Amino acid sequence: MREAIYHNLTPALRQGLHREAARVLTAAGAPVGRVADHLFLGASATDPEARKWLRAGSFRRRPSIAGGGSQSIRAGIRADQH
Repeated sequence: MREAIYHNLTPALRQGLHREAARVLTAAGAPVGRVADHLFLGASATDPEARKWLRAGSFRRRPSIAGGGSQSIRAGIRADQH
């Protein structure tokens, strides 16, 4: 049921919900990895705050998650490190 609802949301809405979840988790003091999970799915490639969290979490892309946006974020993180 969860998957059916999730995949019927527009991409923009899904990203927004993930960004909001990351914001709420950050405010609650959640572990970096939990915040990074949501930012990975919801942040834009040019979001410096998301890059900071993703670097801090040493986040690695999961094979089950697909999408050009997540690859763009990873490329941006790599560029920041050079």
